[in-house]
Amino acid sequence: MQPRDPTLASTAQRILHWYHRTPHAPAVLEHGRAFSYGDLAAGIVQWAHALAASSVRPGMLVGLQHPLRYLHLLLIEACEVLGATTVSLSAGDVAS
Repeated sequence: MQPRDPTLASTAQRILHWYHRTPHAPAVLEHGRAFSYGDLAAGIVQWAHALAASSVRPGMLVGLQHPLRYLHLLLIEACEVLGATTVSLSAGDVAS
């Protein structure tokens, strides 16, 4: 086992690291579909821009609930990039 690189503190930094090394390598599998590190990096950037445009700012607490785990991951990492903290909610936690 290789030691952890202390310069890669966040999950988003680790994804970016692997994107630069192996952009087409599969990173996430969901419902039979493979998403590459390139897909992850692009999705995180897109969601970070969308969330920033929706006034998500550093230090904010953002509740997230999405049935697709891949999209949920993108939202979590986009919030991390923006400096926001996330709370994952289950369907039962969301008021109707």
